[in-house]
Amino acid sequence: MVEAGSGGARDSVGVATPKHDPMTLPVGSRLLHIGPHKTGTTALQNTLIWDREKLPAQGLEYLVAGERRNANFAARAIRQRPTQKLESPDSVPMHLWTGLVQAAKNTTADRVLISGEGFSDCNPEEIARIARDLDPAKLHIAVTLRPLAKILTSQWQQYIQNNMKRASLDRFLHEALDPEPQSTESGFWRRHRHDQLIKRWADPIGAQNLTVIVVDDREPELIMRAFERLTGLREGTLTPNRNPINRSLTLAETEIVRAYYTLMEEQGYNPRVYRKGVSIRPALFLKEQRNPGPEEGKIQLPEWAAERTREISRTIVDGIKSSGVRVIGDLEGLTRASVSNGAQQVHIPAELAAHLTVGMLVKGGLARKKSEPKPIPARSTLKMLAERISASSRLGNFVAAEARRILRRFI
Repeated sequence: MVEAGSGGARDSVGVATPKHDPMTLPVGSRLLHIGPHKTGTTALQNTLIWDREKLPAQGLEYLVAGERRNANFAARAIRQRPTQKLESPDSVPMHLWTGLVQAAKNTTADRVLISGEGFSDCNPEEIARIARDLDPAKLHIAVTLRPLAKILTSQWQQYIQNNMKRASLDRFLHEALDPEPQSTESGFWRRHRHDQLIKRWADPIGAQNLTVIVVDDREPELIMRAFERLTGLREGTLTPNRNPINRSLTLAETEIVRAYYTLMEEQGYNPRVYRKGVSIRPALFLKEQRNPGPEEGKIQLPEWAAERTREISRTIVDGIKSSGVRVIGDLEGLTRASVSNGAQQVHIPAELAAHLTVGMLVKGGLARKKSEPKPIPARSTLKMLAERISASSRLGNFVAAEARRILRRFI
């Protein structure tokens, strides 16, 4: 016996059974989240890893590639590209993609979720392969979007902190916004002409198999609730994992990192610094150790760039509306673009400069805590050894003298 009630149906023992959500994908679905970049992807992926053990009991399996928290290595394998940080010039091995596909086929879960913003770079041929491998009858695509104005400023600081570009904000914006029309051959616009990105995926897969989720910075949990609905998870299952490493740099932080990389290059040093095979990046230490004060300005668009961004965003929104894809969130919100009050003045606090200096010394292994023993220089160690040998025998005197004579040539 089932009774209707305001909270949904109740079974004969009075236990509430949830209403069916029309947004939830059918059992057997394979949900592929393609980003693009700077749309809350890392926050979502961190949360899915954080809550991963909760998911199977609710019928969802979150699949990753290799040791990553996402499927970006699999996306780069599909595209025959090396890793993003260029640990090797070789393409990512294809088994990271085929292994992911096999895991999706072997799962006993009701639904599978794969997330990797790297998939937003795929061309039509690569998209066709993805659809074929994951089974177009089971495949559904999720696209997360933020206002273009937010993406532009966020992408600039990301380029700087990764040492991929060293242009000023104004120069970066002119390079991005001046071309007409925006060429999808450009890496930025291939990802962020969102109307064309959606069309590229909807054409072979079908608009009915694609959902757009509009991310709102004022409601950071909206993206979690949307993915819960799509995958059939109970509301509140995904709890945002606040990771300071994922925050954006402020304007002052971005400019000091940009100045650091520029000066390293001008002085003839390799800007990529490694210790024990690990890249030492100044931005990472700043994000780990600092909490910027409210007086430290965020990055905002100048008026001319905001106006141009609104025009492009209007075209993008109109294109998405006419595409027939399902939308969660406020699509019109994508046209918002806040503006800086006049020219942004960059003031770099002394505390910020100190953090950068200390960070590079610590990460480089040159700084040590007061509690740590003082290292003994190699020359002193050898001298002590020679004196001990000398004190033990006449032969020792000769060996020690010869050793000192030879060592003086090299130390």
